[in-house]
Order: sequence, then C-alpha cells, then structure tokens
Amino acid sequence: MYVNEEQKSIIKNIDIVDYAIARGIKLNETTKGKAYKIIEESLGGFYLYKNSNGFYKFSTNEKGNIIDFVKLYDNCSYLEACEKLLKYAGNNQIENHKSFVSPQNNLTKQDLIMPVSDNNYDDAISYLVNERKIDKLIVLKLINDKHIKQFTIHNNKYVGFIGKDEKGKEKYLSLRSIKPTFENKYDKYDYKNSDKTYAFKVDYTKNSKFDIYLFEAPIDLISFINLQVISQKPLENKLFLCAGGLNNKSINKAIEQYGTNINKVNICFDNDEPGNTYTETLLKELANKNIITMRIKPTHKDFNEDLVNYKANLNVLCEST
Repeated sequence: MYVNEEQKSIIKNIDIVDYAIARGIKLNETTKGKAYKIIEESLGGFYLYKNSNGFYKFSTNEKGNIIDFVKLYDNCSYLEACEKLLKYAGNNQIENHKSFVSPQNNLTKQDLIMPVSDNNYDDAISYLVNERKIDKLIVLKLINDKHIKQFTIHNNKYVGFIGKDEKGKEKYLSLRSIKPTFENKYDKYDYKNSDKTYAFKVDYTKNSKFDIYLFEAPIDLISFINLQVISQKPLENKLFLCAGGLNNKSINKAIEQYGTNINKVNICFDNDEPGNTYTETLLKELANKNIITMRIKPTHKDFNEDLVNYKANLNVLCEST
C-alpha cells in the first residue's frame, strides 16, 4: 500500500490547527494566529504551529509535520495517519502498488454535509443581540432568510453563518461558540468541507450596478450593516461579502460571477497588522484586474467593536440626559 504524490500534496496542504479543531481537539491560542496549545493535561506541553504547519511536544522533545502529529496523537501507523487525513480532506483512497488505476481518480473534494441544527435559536439570538450588540430585527431577518442557524456540536452551542452557491445549496458554514468552550476563550472555525468560495454573504442588489463590501468574518459584516442602518445609509445595491479570513476566494468568485455589474469593491478587513497588510496585497491584486477598490477601515479593531462602542457611548449619553 502507498500514498501517491498528489495525495501527499493534499495532506501537506491540510492546516494542522484547522484539522485539530475539526476533530474536536481543544486548543488554547498562546501566540495570536501562530501557536496553539492542546488542552489535555496528560499531554504536557503539546503545541501546534500555524507557520510551520507542525507540532512540538516539550515533554518528549518530539516534533514533526501533520502526519507525524496524527501518528503520535492517535498512536497509529504512517498509512493509518494518511488515511485519516485524506478522509478529512475528502479522499480516503490509499492505493496498492500493483494497482493500474490512475492516481487522479477519486480525488474530488467532498461536499459540505451540514450538521443538524437545534430546534430553537434562542441562545444564538441572545448572544448576537446581548453580547455582540446587533439589533434584534437584523438577527431575526437573517435567521428567517436561513443565513444563520444554531447548532450543538460536542456539547457546545454555536451560532452558524451559512454561505450558499448560485442555486441556493449550502456550501459554507462558519461556527462561533456562543459561550467560552475552554479557558474562557471562544471557539471559532469553518465546518469540515466548507468552501470559502461561497462564504457567508448578505445580498441587497436589485439593479444592474452595485458595490461589494468584503469582510473577514460574518459578525463584522453584520455589524457593518447595523451601522449602515443606524447612519440611515441605504442598503440597496450593495453586496456584503465575507472572505472567511484573509483570502481572495469569495471576492474572485464574485468578480467571475458578476463582472461588469460591480461598481466598486470596498475592502473592510480588520484594523490590525494582518488585516492592513493583506488589504494592501488585495488592493493591488484587484487593481491589476481593473477593479475600482477602496479601503474602509474600522475605528477600532473591527466593525463589531465599532458597533459595541457606539452603543455603549449611546447608553452613557442617554443616562446622562
């Protein structure tokens, strides 16, 4: 039995942190966006690293790549580790040396299989309204339009933000824990087989020409819509689009789909070093495609912080009058 070169490439491109989260392994982010400690006392100092896509276990001085991680964590063989990772990536075909089947076969990515949603969304509504300070009417409208659902996964409750393709098929699910899941931290990740090409979006386009507003995360997107409503700015002829992090998949899909109907693309990523750096990269990339672009920067780190601060100051003003 062996793993062919294309399958090795698939495994190499699996993010070790995303894989661990998808398996339900609890992590504590120790260095923002870079180092994550596994929350299991029996493992000692066991860390996963984004930049190298590898791990280091301090108690035994063991380190390696994602395959080595699975071998160690699951106490399994190399082939068994590869099988687990390929199954996660949507391909579990480990080939035989004597097989004459082309290594290109069976390499298509699996579709998103949505988890079963909860019977009611009360906790998700409470979280978005009370913690994130989003107007309840906006939240209820998004739920009614099936953009938002509530899920219980591994005994934790999550609010789920759903992205769909042109035919309305669910292709993307971003999950955010409603309460801290470990060490007073909130858990957030994309559900297995989510396709960022079809990330969460809210579409108010009616006429042939419209503007696109691109955000890192769904809550920032919804918060910006809320701020637009507060400012009495029209939502018509605007497409609010989520990137699902710092990447260009969803915006490239939108440009391919809508083409000359796009007036302008507004980049609304976080006001921090990663967000500002990637914005510059994306602005240049879109300019090379002759797309008119603009940077809209939140006052605070992101637009949800802007919304929360606005409502806090409004409450103080109301209390003082």
